[in-house]
Amino acid sequence: MSNPSLGVLLVGDQPQCLRLLRQQPFEVVCADRLADGLAQLKTVPVGLVLVALSLPDSQGPETFVKIHEAAPHLPIIVLATPEQEKLAASPDAAGAQDYLLVPELTGPMLARAIHNASERHLIRDEHSRAGHLLELLMDNIPDSIYFKDKASQFVMINWAQAKKLGLADPPSGRGQVGCGLFHIGSCKAGAGRRTACHADRAAASGAEEKETWPDGRVTWVSSTKMPLRDRAGGSSARSAFPGHHGTPADRAGAR
Repeated sequence: MSNPSLGVLLVGDQPQCLRLLRQQPFEVVCADRLADGLAQLKTVPVGLVLVALSLPDSQGPETFVKIHEAAPHLPIIVLATPEQEKLAASPDAAGAQDYLLVPELTGPMLARAIHNASERHLIRDEHSRAGHLLELLMDNIPDSIYFKDKASQFVMINWAQAKKLGLADPPSGRGQVGCGLFHIGSCKAGAGRRTACHADRAAASGAEEKETWPDGRVTWVSSTKMPLRDRAGGSSARSAFPGHHGTPADRAGAR
């Protein structure tokens, strides 16, 4: 379970925890006070922080908050006494990867908690990076991108789509029914293609679509639509976006 390359910062006078850490192949750095721990974070490379809630210069969940503000990129495990368990599990400490009750600690339990906290933090960081990349794409690509649910309501649109629909920003489109923004003829044609897309469970790419706007304008787009599936390949009600998404790229404008 141990990661021999992991440096651990222990903040707080915790002789039992320190003894257990030294039984594992971790590189341990100690700091008895919050101020000392914050200083160590600036100079010593570590991969995880163990912090006690009661320190000479800080008490309660605020201790965790200050450590988290100084090192949001690191997983943090809170060390608590049984009397502090409610504080350790409070919303103020909810950003911690875990909390441990010091009197119950064993070597294997501590090593497992450190391993699991590091893994969860890595997964969270990967998801955060993927979300950031999606945000960059949605904000900057000139093509319109949208996600719809089965009721044809937008659940996410990008800036290009928001501008095309005359909306103030992408969140303004959330919950709007796409059909309400086009002429009824365009709506029926699009619904037919979406139904076929879901029936085939495959993407329909490169289709030229005619858009008739409420003011009479006609535009043409080259569109790609695909059914949006959950990770298991289904479109259950529990799926966040159990519908489809499209990326219409404007062609020659009005014909």
